Amino acid sequence: MSVHLLSAVEAIQRMRIALGQPGGFDAIIDARSEDEYAFDHLPNAVNWPSLNNEERIIIGTMYKQLGGFEAQKHGAAMVAANIARHIQREVLSLPKNWQPLIYCWRGGERSGAFTHILNRIG
Repeated sequence: MSVHLLSAVEAIQRMRIALGQPGGFDAIIDARSEDEYAFDHLPNAVNWPSLNNEERIIIGTMYKQLGGFEAQKHGAAMVAANIARHIQREVLSLPKNWQPLIYCWRGGERSGAFTHILNRIG
């Protein structure tokens, strides 16, 4: 399960292959909040939020009121706890060659955190 950054074109090409088929992805994971996922998501994506709706509001408010450093510290703790729950619930039983596509929105912080941890697993 090593991380490979893909261009949008490469990701779209691999998404055209059926899930679980050679050359395709085994899963498409949307790391955004539940509301973002409900509004719009990639076909066949599942929602594994790095921050849920409430947490996203808390961190956004903290960012505006206390600044980026405080918000990032608290956000990192929330993201780590949420990713740990997703791993315990969904990933522990998967084989080493499992290949998901993980995405979020804008800066890639949420999907980046997720991929960093999955990459550390191996």
